[in-house]
Amino acid sequence: MTGEEPDDDDLAEAPGGEQAAENTSAPGAIRALTRGLSVLEALNRQANASVTEIANTTGLARTTAYRVLETLCAAGLAMRTPEERYSLLAGVHRLADGFDGEPWIARLAKPAVAVLAKDFAWPLWLATLHGAELKAHPLSDAPALPGRLPLTGSAAGLAYLAALPAAQCAALLDVARLVETVSENILETLAAVSARGSARTDHEAEISLAVPVRLGPGVIASLAATLPRAALTTDQTPQPDQALDRITALLNHAAMEIAAAFVPKT
Repeated sequence: MTGEEPDDDDLAEAPGGEQAAENTSAPGAIRALTRGLSVLEALNRQANASVTEIANTTGLARTTAYRVLETLCAAGLAMRTPEERYSLLAGVHRLADGFDGEPWIARLAKPAVAVLAKDFAWPLWLATLHGAELKAHPLSDAPALPGRLPLTGSAAGLAYLAALPAAQCAALLDVARLVETVSENILETLAAVSARGSARTDHEAEISLAVPVRLGPGVIASLAATLPRAALTTDQTPQPDQALDRITALLNHAAMEIAAAFVPKT
């Protein structure tokens, strides 16, 4: 789009009217902020979207949607591709820093895995989706817990992606490609993770394991643990793979306990 843009209040409304998509009736409500928040929410739900798609989703006029998207790009919260499509950037995490957006973890997940977390000698955490990354929520007091995790470069991310329906997985992979290096054989990797029911990433000194936490047909998180290689080969566990299988079984059981915590007790 080129040329001088009209002021927001002069913009033509989208079919059905912008006011249907905005709640600006409250005294003191800032119309432009309301529009910006609606576009942020739309981009979070639909990555790699065009101006027209965002306008249709939010009910904003196309010109207004364009201006909001370009404002988000200027603020470092979104990016525009050469194909004129928009996606959120990791900078959106700044908006939530300091806010615990997952109260269900403290209320439901932690009690559900309290026994395992108490006896588990290594870092144990839940990873939930935040834009193009996963955010780690510690479940144990073990040190060296991660903060943010890449979608395709971590066991937690692979377990999460592999458990998603195909369309949702493809959309998240498109987002991941904007912020990280994605392996060419990622679909084969995810198919193997899905068949196995767990993900594993190997590093020089440690191994990470993760399983999905499913709620009905959806996925709400990954349950993950990091184990030092030295702890996997002892007199009692001479075969590391056997130890990993037992730990994976514990993680799967804990994931089912978390899901069960969402079901009201009768």
